[in-house]
Amino acid sequence: VSASSPATSDYLSFDGSVWAPVQLDVESEVKTTLNAPGTAPLYATRAWVRFVGNDPATRVGGNIASVTRSTTGTYSIVMTNPPQSTNYTAIGTAFINLGAGVLSGMVTINALGPATVGIYTRNAAGTLYDPAQVCLIVVGQ
Repeated sequence: VSASSPATSDYLSFDGSVWAPVQLDVESEVKTTLNAPGTAPLYATRAWVRFVGNDPATRVGGNIASVTRSTTGTYSIVMTNPPQSTNYTAIGTAFINLGAGVLSGMVTINALGPATVGIYTRNAAGTLYDPAQVCLIVVGQ
């Protein structure tokens, strides 16, 4: 078995009596499976986290080493294995549970480092606050 390029792979197929080479277009198969046709490249989620604003140790996620709250509404998220380049973005949301309803807040990215994302969380009035939950994903190379 050998790889001829990142997008294709050569495999051997056995029909019961003869081995024959078969070339598979792996990139095309992945794009079809993900319903993402065309020539634009695919970028995967590199890390994700959901945490409680006033207790960031209470969290779930993937590829996250730590979440630290330095002061009200100010957090630092450290990835276990950062993307290969700093050409990535982070997207977040925050919300407060209000009994029967949910009020959304705003997440502002204040730093994108090699392994760290710094964020602020603000309520509708623009004041820094610790939301009930903060969600963040990192997408890029």
